Amino acid sequence: MCRAQEQYRFIPFILYQFVNCILPIRRPVVAKVHSPIYLMHRYFARRPHNLFQALISHYTKETEIILDPFLGGGVTVVEGLGLGRKVIGVDINPMAVIITELQVARIVLKELIREYMRIISEVEKEISHFYKTECTCEEPQLSWVEHSEICECPHCGKLLVLSRINKVGKGKYECPCGSVFNPNTKRRAKTIPVRVKCTCGRIRDASEEDIKNFQIYEDKSNFEKELSRYELDFPNEKIPLGKKSAEVINKGYLKYSDLFTNRNLLAFAYIFKKIRELPANAKNGEYPVRYALELALSSCLMEGSKLSHIKNGTVVKAGHHFWIPNISAEANVIRLFKNRFGKILKGKEMSERIIGKRYRRAYNFSDLRYATCLLLNKSSSSLSEIPDKSVDAIITDPPYGGNVNYLELSNFWTVWLKEDFSLNSGIIDNKDETTIDFYQNKDVKDYEKSLEYIFSECNRVLKDKRWLVLTFNNKDEKVWDALFSATERSGFYLHEDGMLHQPPIKAYMTTLHQRAKGCAFGDFILSFRKKEA
Repeated sequence: MCRAQEQYRFIPFILYQFVNCILPIRRPVVAKVHSPIYLMHRYFARRPHNLFQALISHYTKETEIILDPFLGGGVTVVEGLGLGRKVIGVDINPMAVIITELQVARIVLKELIREYMRIISEVEKEISHFYKTECTCEEPQLSWVEHSEICECPHCGKLLVLSRINKVGKGKYECPCGSVFNPNTKRRAKTIPVRVKCTCGRIRDASEEDIKNFQIYEDKSNFEKELSRYELDFPNEKIPLGKKSAEVINKGYLKYSDLFTNRNLLAFAYIFKKIRELPANAKNGEYPVRYALELALSSCLMEGSKLSHIKNGTVVKAGHHFWIPNISAEANVIRLFKNRFGKILKGKEMSERIIGKRYRRAYNFSDLRYATCLLLNKSSSSLSEIPDKSVDAIITDPPYGGNVNYLELSNFWTVWLKEDFSLNSGIIDNKDETTIDFYQNKDVKDYEKSLEYIFSECNRVLKDKRWLVLTFNNKDEKVWDALFSATERSGFYLHEDGMLHQPPIKAYMTTLHQRAKGCAFGDFILSFRKKEA
């Protein structure tokens, strides 16, 4: 207990400015792996949930209002509600709002299970033959197929299946003729199944029958017949040129649909169609089962695309990029959906336990008198919905320069979800995105300016003497300078004890995101205080 607390402990709290006694958090926490709530749907670069629990507990008390102007994967909102706070989450990315609402809103679990069981039964009856294979087990079904590109040696002209020749370096293969070449300089190479895994666990070389079954759906006329037969549709949007998409576009993958095999396109389109036969509304304000099942399926999209590969017998989804490996994977979409539903169910069960009735949706700031959660899909550079000096703390995780291209990567999901979530074409407008990106003509100065606009609004809505707390991670001193300049000019100062290193989650230290250029291991917790007027 600090001296001020000791001196006034018998005086009514209304006469005691407790906020004057809050000092910056001084001890890091042992970061835990993501809980089931955060495994319902993938998002990029989520911070440890127990770290944000600690920040929320340290800087606020129950019923106080917390703002997160960079909502992202929803950690501040989830943990804030679980600790009895009121929360406002804002993000320019519609997927941030969509995923966060899935994580916190209440749903009738019995209805969710019932509708899932009905749909999966119809799906297996109608399209399980997509993944038929040969095996001695009782019900042979493909778990995955490994595909290898077929390339022509630029020296001897021989056609080569890349998986059957030596890989001698990153993106480099050696032809039997002795020449070394890089197949990634070629345009959209043809592929052939080379290995398969049955659902019984057996892995073997692809048979002629496996190759034939794959080619049936790759044939354009057969593919169109299947589309017509099931009355299916799928996204036809072109991939916008960007920092992450340039590689696949240069290789000839011009549409999002090009990133899937025809067989998996059909499977995704069919399951989405069956889910969308459910009503879009729910009784008593509960979260619609239809939306929960759509998001269960959308979370399978990357793993079910050509962006995935096989590692140690398992399908591994892409990192924070668009990259089609020379030897890629084709996962059984039905199995992916089954596995993801299990995670949705566990996540919603946990959400009900730790949040439950604490979640009451707000539609505007005034609603927070009785509601607890306001989510806004917009830029935080203008928070006109929030009154001056009305927020008790701001706890957030802003973009680390151009470390992750959130909107560009999220388009992969939004083109499939545009129908139910009012996303227009499905391509997110990135005009106001806070980032550093050559393809958007945004440099570190643009990044700094965007942060300044947002932090200025944060200063306006934050109560006097309260805290802006954020986690940050970058190896580029120019990005750090931009952050500190933006916070200083927007009316905040870094407390003398306001910088603390937070080690990363040990289990995730080898991820591509942690190894990325410009990404330091762990984060820094920065505690800024609002300057006195």
